[in-house]
Amino acid sequence: MRATNPKGRTIAVSILCSDQAIPIEKAVWLMFNRWLQENDFRYLDRHFGLNQLTSYASRAVAEEAGQLRDMPIDSPEYRELKSRHREAENELAAHLLKRENARDRLARAGKRLVKLQAQRTDLVRRLGRQLDALRERDGAGSKSSHAQTDRLLRLSAEFSRNLRQAQNEVRRAERKLNRIEPSIAPAKQRRDLLDRQLCEAVREQSRLRLLIDSHYRLLDTGEKEMLDALRITASNMFADLLAVFRPIYGNYRNDHVMLRNLTRADGFAHRVDGILYLRLWLKGRFQPRQTNALRVFLAEMSDRISERRYPGDPAVRITLLDRPPTW
Repeated sequence: MRATNPKGRTIAVSILCSDQAIPIEKAVWLMFNRWLQENDFRYLDRHFGLNQLTSYASRAVAEEAGQLRDMPIDSPEYRELKSRHREAENELAAHLLKRENARDRLARAGKRLVKLQAQRTDLVRRLGRQLDALRERDGAGSKSSHAQTDRLLRLSAEFSRNLRQAQNEVRRAERKLNRIEPSIAPAKQRRDLLDRQLCEAVREQSRLRLLIDSHYRLLDTGEKEMLDALRITASNMFADLLAVFRPIYGNYRNDHVMLRNLTRADGFAHRVDGILYLRLWLKGRFQPRQTNALRVFLAEMSDRISERRYPGDPAVRITLLDRPPTW
């Protein structure tokens, strides 16, 4: 589907929804709002430290046992036996797979050897007949007779090599199979022993009792809750400032970066004639357009702060220094 923002920009979006009865417009709005929430969470984590650990203070589980919900879990002994049982099964499966591969290799080599042995008698008989025919026809001393005889002998030698290779392959497969066979029985015994131990082991145990016996501690989040509230407040304040700065700066790509640099700038404060001057030193190099936008923003915020000050408080003027301060 297509969605158009208030400025008229249209984009193509794909929305997956498990509720087939919900209207398309509502599903899209819910998803868009969810994206805004996810962006806010990410911004809080990255720039305000919402996901950071504030304190290492902790309390023993035994102190909070009355407020925690207990539940049965697998005991450490059962989990250990189950892990060892899984390893034993994997070991036995590996040995069985090796045995099956060795058996398949031995069967293939045996078939090849039987085939060659069946061909050997026929080949010897055929070679004998051809040699007798050559002697009767050409005589033992003729060149053609020698050439035919050499060719037949080469065929016989090649066949003999193939036969020896097949015999060696059969012997190697038998030796490998003989090496694998003795390891299967002990692996099966270990697996069967762990089967019996698993049946006899106490499986379920109180989760709270396990945590207490293991001296577990719970993180004390009291301080983090307070600081997280301050972080969220700071984020909301930054969002209010960004709402003023964004139309002045006119660049959505890095307006939040520019504003963060401004809020982290060093400054000097002094009071003259009932006006509190705050002069900020913005570190880094910036384009004239950027510094002009920052000055316009600071002037706007100075007016807003001055309008909302308590009676008797000084007016505020926030400006940027043109150059780094010197002492």
